[in-house]
Amino acid sequence: MKKLIGSYLIFGATWGCVIFVMTFILADFMSDGALVIDNFTANAVGAMVTGAAFCVSSLVYKIDSIVLWLKVVINVLVGFGVFLPIAFGLGWISIESPSGIIIFVAIVVILFVAIAFGDYLINGRDAKKINAKLRKQDVE
Repeated sequence: MKKLIGSYLIFGATWGCVIFVMTFILADFMSDGALVIDNFTANAVGAMVTGAAFCVSSLVYKIDSIVLWLKVVINVLVGFGVFLPIAFGLGWISIESPSGIIIFVAIVVILFVAIAFGDYLINGRDAKKINAKLRKQDVE
């Protein structure tokens, strides 16, 4: 289990970095190359910690005794419980702009849903492959 948690930490931190870089490339593009990043290291570490939190909290999906809707709630609460303080602390979300808060949280929710849906599709495909192999074994 420690190995699994470690691999999820690394995978999540990696995804955090990818999303961080993609976000800042988009922001730089939208500002015609005038983007200035204050405290790059803190922002990068914040992105890695956020990615790791969302990823490690997804381990809850491996627990068969918990119903799916509760797994999603746990994953979201842990992920956002880590994300929101980091986002406010690093200025990713401006406290002065309520509409900015809503837009930023909406973007993160959309990213979360897209990643979760992708995960769902991949796991569904894998389950179909496993079921097909089991059916084939039953026939033989």
